[in-house]
Amino acid sequence: MGQKFVAYRKYLPQLYRYFFEFLVVFVGVFLAFWLNNYQESKTEERKKREIYTAIYEDLNAFYESGKRENEKGFVQFFLNLDKQSDSLIGQKKIPVKTILYGDYWKVPIINSFVQSGLLKDVDIEIFKKVTRFNTVHQNFLQTIEDYNTFYDQYITAEYDQGMEHFYQPDSNQLQGKYIYLEDALEGVAEFAELLVTIAHEVATEIQSKHLADK
Repeated sequence: MGQKFVAYRKYLPQLYRYFFEFLVVFVGVFLAFWLNNYQESKTEERKKREIYTAIYEDLNAFYESGKRENEKGFVQFFLNLDKQSDSLIGQKKIPVKTILYGDYWKVPIINSFVQSGLLKDVDIEIFKKVTRFNTVHQNFLQTIEDYNTFYDQYITAEYDQGMEHFYQPDSNQLQGKYIYLEDALEGVAEFAELLVTIAHEVATEIQSKHLADK
């Protein structure tokens, strides 16, 4: 027994060396794995923050451009245009051309995120609210496009037939298919105001939950 122990003892330094080398390799691999996970986690956090920041800026810009307090904002623009249109219709003075267009009521970043799938990286509640906003916003843009198309097809195209063509006989009431003009701009204004409200609410939530104190 003593001889076997003596025989083993001469291998102990070699065994210690192998164990130490194994330990060094194990610790090195573990640290590399941990560092890689840490870096990936930081990269993911930075990516999410950049997405939240971009969404917030898009929503906030939309809100600031449209809110009622902004006298030159697009909500006031639509409301004023609706009043002018109602006044002109009542006086049988429909203008020949009214096309609505403006970059300041668009949300290019959010729309791009939705199309590319980047929104999957945000939390589920923000995902739902931003996608809902984008859906309503797309409907809003479609409403504007419908108005522009209607004006081109039924007002501008028929304008040379005279103003009486658009009205009921001996009346300042529009004929059937042209009645759309009486409510179209009011609908656009209501749509815009709804979107401005949603944009402010979601932007405030993102600022509070994901951007404040970070």
